Amino acid sequence: MQKPSYRIAQILVRLYNEEILNKHDLAEEFGVNAKTIQRDINERLSKLPIIARRNGDYSLDKTYIKSNHEEIRKLIKIFDITMLPTRLSDEFLNNLFTQKELPITNIKNNEIDDISSVYESLTNAILNKVKIKITYNAKERILMPYKLVNHQDIWYLLACEEAELKSFTLYKIKNLLITQEEFIPNESTQELINNNSSSFISNNITNVILELDCVAKEYFLKRAILKNQRIISSHLDKIIIETETSYEDEIIRLVFKWIPHIKILEPKSLANECKARIKEYLKNI
Repeated sequence: MQKPSYRIAQILVRLYNEEILNKHDLAEEFGVNAKTIQRDINERLSKLPIIARRNGDYSLDKTYIKSNHEEIRKLIKIFDITMLPTRLSDEFLNNLFTQKELPITNIKNNEIDDISSVYESLTNAILNKVKIKITYNAKERILMPYKLVNHQDIWYLLACEEAELKSFTLYKIKNLLITQEEFIPNESTQELINNNSSSFISNNITNVILELDCVAKEYFLKRAILKNQRIISSHLDKIIIETETSYEDEIIRLVFKWIPHIKILEPKSLANECKARIKEYLKNI
């Protein structure tokens, strides 16, 4: 079952995209009952002009969508909305929107709450296009921040260190300082970020081929775990998919999560690295 914050954010974005949602379909997708979805709409999203129908369908009033289009576009552009922070200050939200709070209430997520102050500061730096100074992995760094993204409930900052685009885990960021030095975002870097669905982005792309058995394949196809995944071949008991990554650890973590239902076919070097880590793990248990 996904965390409530993930579920609410997904519903919110789909409503903003003018989708018609059904509470029974959503309940099945997120592994909850229909009453939970109804409570999400009636309580947590009560500030939105949501139209409810007798068959359990919900949609967002199109007049509201049009009148708030720029604010919605700004939010989606800056953030990868798979989850929203819950305790952001009114002042911060007022700067981000033209209102004092997001139309979401009563969502709890301790990991997000713990990084809310860092999240706010980084967002302001992104909006104002100013450089930041941080300590990361015991090293002082000067970064040009571009975007905040969420991957499997963990927040990352996409930023350039000198000319190289890198990913930084938010909870590892220490001694954050927002400077007054402005920078001009690089157009090719911005395009790379906009066209890439991964949280781990760089100029070095690795093609990866994975084999999924019948247990994993239905989940991967239904949920699109890898947003840029492509099916190479499909069989009754397995599928072979191809994807791209800029950060090989992203694939290894995915394999660890789905053992024994997934394996790396290509590149061989990544498959060998994964095997070595598994052997090392088995030695210590």
